[in-house]
Amino acid sequence: WDRPSDSVHRMHHGARQVASFDVSPDGRWLCAGGRRGEVLVFDLDQARLVRTLLGNAAAVEAIAVGAGGWLATGAADGTVRFWNTFADAGVGEVAGVGYHASLSGASF
Repeated sequence: WDRPSDSVHRMHHGARQVASFDVSPDGRWLCAGGRRGEVLVFDLDQARLVRTLLGNAAAVEAIAVGAGGWLATGAADGTVRFWNTFADAGVGEVAGVGYHASLSGASF
């Protein structure tokens, strides 16, 4: 999506399936959660993939992008992960407690 012209652009990256996505508060980043547990971070100004975050063991079904590069993901196995996208790393994890549940929403 090109904000000034309201035109839509397609961004492809292989045959990966997207289960969830969110756009950063400043409109610069699109983060997409994949069915294989990966998080794809796209720069919307350049319309290209800039990083792939790995660490989720199941499909990323919920994703929220916060200010300052913070990201939260919820996976199909009930795990919530917190990321600093500038550091390319997960910074915390909360696993399901005694049950198996899917997460379907996240927000900052």
